[in-house]
Amino acid sequence: MAENQALVEANQKLTTFKNRLQKREGMLVDLLQGNKDNAKRFLRIAGTAVANNPKLLECTELSLLRAFFTAAEFNLEPNTPAALCYVIPYENWNPATKKKEKQAQFQLGYHGICELAYRSGMVKAIRARIIHANDKYTIKYGLVEDLDHTPAIGDPGATIGAYAVIELADGIKHFEFMSMDECLNHAKRFSKSYLAAEKSWDGKDARRDSVWHTNPEAMAMKTAVIAALKLCPKSVEDNRLVNAISKDWSEDADNANVTLAIDDASVIDTYAEAVEESAKETE
Repeated sequence: MAENQALVEANQKLTTFKNRLQKREGMLVDLLQGNKDNAKRFLRIAGTAVANNPKLLECTELSLLRAFFTAAEFNLEPNTPAALCYVIPYENWNPATKKKEKQAQFQLGYHGICELAYRSGMVKAIRARIIHANDKYTIKYGLVEDLDHTPAIGDPGATIGAYAVIELADGIKHFEFMSMDECLNHAKRFSKSYLAAEKSWDGKDARRDSVWHTNPEAMAMKTAVIAALKLCPKSVEDNRLVNAISKDWSEDADNANVTLAIDDASVIDTYAEAVEESAKETE
């Protein structure tokens, strides 16, 4: 009986969220450059994402809408097999109420970074790899830079780090290597999900269930790609790649030490204000 009641309440929450998101279809059309078909498709994808992960319905409505609208701003479909970006729930400690609250968070995926880079027309290819202890590799920086990597056959050994190679349309290549220690230091500085998974607010063992814990190599490659892209020209289409990375870091930051590479107020901030106002009206 209790399970049936919980299911009914979950379905009601899902229906309510879909209805409120539907009312903001006009905002999505604007974000998706006036394409009504893409807006309708995005609404379906958002509804499916929430239905597939009921924990998202436990998040504050404003954070949930903001996360989905951030994905729409960059025209990336969230929580799909394409792995372009994600809307994920996480627990945030509210010092004012001294309670945990769930918030939805936009997270840019490795494939999403590549997609935005390719859209710029300036990037020809992106390659990211993991280096293991038993691999043969040479990394040289300086006046003559070089990267040579031959994966081991059989047991690869412990993970040493990750590297990314960016080949531009004009044939110029940039690469960056990051050790696992450097990647984890990045997570400790910027990743709220990593820090939350490391903490124990209820006296129990830390969960250690963030993507940094469950798939550290994938996150290391993503971090290396971002580092390599910093070496490339910044004149990408609408600065969307730079903005998306900045938004990804700011959403995942534990403090306000991240500087956004967005001039003045970004489009999503404008729509976030509208979302917040309309959310108040429906309360």
